[in-house]
Amino acid sequence: MAGVLVALVGATSVEAAPSAPNRTQRTPTLPPRAVTLPSASQAHSAPQTVALAPLSAAQKNAFVASVNALRASVGAAAMPQLAWDENLATYAAGVAKSCSVEHSPAEARKNIPGWVGTYVGENVAAATVTGLTLGDATNTTKVSAMFDQGLGMWWAEKAHYDLAANTCKPGQVCGHYTQLVWSTSTKIGCAVALCTPQKTFNAPGFTLACELGAGGNTFGQRPYTASSPAP
Repeated sequence: MAGVLVALVGATSVEAAPSAPNRTQRTPTLPPRAVTLPSASQAHSAPQTVALAPLSAAQKNAFVASVNALRASVGAAAMPQLAWDENLATYAAGVAKSCSVEHSPAEARKNIPGWVGTYVGENVAAATVTGLTLGDATNTTKVSAMFDQGLGMWWAEKAHYDLAANTCKPGQVCGHYTQLVWSTSTKIGCAVALCTPQKTFNAPGFTLACELGAGGNTFGQRPYTASSPAP
């Protein structure tokens, strides 16, 4: 199932990854306005040049802090803070450099060093901004904005998810959000690549990939247990 393309402010367009089979389905937020996707032949026709963004410790820490602040906001009985994991980040780099919003194979994610035999969750998003060049991979402002946009899209799925019923609204999917708040996930590693072109748009764009261990979205399970209401 293809993701839904949405346009944000200015000349930016973003797309979340398609849903993963046999897991809670995933979708980006409803679009403020629709954007026409290129055809499959257009999206894969041009030769690619890829630059991986060199993330600083400050960028990594800022993103992890943003995710942890959101995780802490849901009112879970127990919600451990995520910590950065370089093995997960290294794997995420390969996913980001694919310049696609398709998920990597689930079995491959069970063979990440340090996580062998453990399912690892994955969130992917992409964005294109008018005027991007390969050199923007080192533009910390634009790379940080990609983190913010991807996280914002994934988190916005919260509006579609009912924790009590453990269901997603009909026609929506919620797995990016539920993976972010999966209470048994304790590590995260992410990467951003600048792709010319990004396959989704057939235009220069960023691809963001985040791996979370241990992975969530286990069928029939809630991402967390809500804290008991005050007496």
